[in-house]
Amino acid sequence: MDTLYLAAVCAVVPGLGRSRIPDLINALGSARAVFEASAATLTATGLCTPRAVQNFISNRDTRLPQMLDYFCRHNGVQILAYNDAAYPQSLQNLSDKPLVLYVKGELPQANYALAIVGSRRCTEYGVRAADYFAKAMTREGIPIISGGAKGID
Repeated sequence: MDTLYLAAVCAVVPGLGRSRIPDLINALGSARAVFEASAATLTATGLCTPRAVQNFISNRDTRLPQMLDYFCRHNGVQILAYNDAAYPQSLQNLSDKPLVLYVKGELPQANYALAIVGSRRCTEYGVRAADYFAKAMTREGIPIISGGAKGID
C-alpha cells in the first residue's frame, strides 16, 4: 500500500522535489506519512523549502492514492517503487532514476529497449509516425518504454 502513497507523492505537481522524496520518507518513516504530513511537519524536516511545501499541500488531493489504486486495478497496471525487488536493475544504476514505474504488461527481460519521445503538442502525422514505429519495433520483439506523458511518449 505504501507504493500507492509514493506514487501519489510523485504525482502532486508542483511537488516537493523528486530528489528529496527518499530523504523525506526516511525522515518521516513512510511514503504515506509524507503524503499525509502537515505543512509544519514537512517544513520541520528541513528538506524542503517553504514554497515547495505550500505548493505540495495546496495541490495534494487526499483521494489520490485511492484513485491511483482504482485506475491501476481497472487497467491492468502495476506500480513498482524504486525500492521494490522487481524494479529493473538497469534503472537502479541511474543517478536520477524514476521513483515509480507504471507497468502495463511485462517488464522487458532484454538488455535493450526503445523509447519514443516527441512533442507534447504533436501533429496528427507525429502520432501516426510514432504508432507506426512502435508497432514495427514490437513486431520485431523490441520492448517499447513510455514515460506516459501527454503527446508522443
